[in-house]
Amino acid sequence: MRYGAYGLILAAFLCAFGALLIFAFYPADVYPVLLWALLLMIIPSLLAGIFLARFLEFRERVKHMGSDPLTGLHGEPKLLDNLKVEFERAKRLSKRTGVVIMALDSRERFGVPEYVAWKAAANLLKRVVRISDSTYVLGPGRFAVLLSATNEEGGRVVIDRLRAAVREVNELFGVKIRFGQNITNPGEPGPSAHSVVEMALADAAQALAETTLPALPQQVKPT
Repeated sequence: MRYGAYGLILAAFLCAFGALLIFAFYPADVYPVLLWALLLMIIPSLLAGIFLARFLEFRERVKHMGSDPLTGLHGEPKLLDNLKVEFERAKRLSKRTGVVIMALDSRERFGVPEYVAWKAAANLLKRVVRISDSTYVLGPGRFAVLLSATNEEGGRVVIDRLRAAVREVNELFGVKIRFGQNITNPGEPGPSAHSVVEMALADAAQALAETTLPALPQQVKPT
């Protein structure tokens, strides 16, 4: 609606500009012919306005749906859109849905830059989560997993899987990580996509930081 208004403003401006040129530079005896020409200008003016509106709408959509160049993950606006869709799906299946948060401490470790750890964490998330789930980046070192049609234990299972997987990633050794979650029932009144994400972030912020250590080698029992 907002961009349509921009288009109408542009069309009105073009028509007014044409009228100003007519009355400023042409004698009165040619006004009828020029006014007819001005009426014909309304069509291209409206087309220009429609083009402007569609361009602004497309640019806004790309801005919100573009992926992060470092991690290759979509951001929070895309997460909120997909979470609303998942709400409807969970209602039909009488399931729950929610978000798991993985937040890395914003420090360097043994000379490994932060962006290296962030990219490693993003690759780990894309590799570990279920095909039906999806991953997003919410900010520097903060990642989210959208759980599709889960239950009360679904979030804890995902966190345990991530907790075990980070021990196999060299770039994450020694990095402090906090996990959080918020699983909700979309059939109950109250929850919104934004509130689900905010509560999951709050849960991660209150969690104890876990320092990731390499997995211990398995000892071979003597035969």
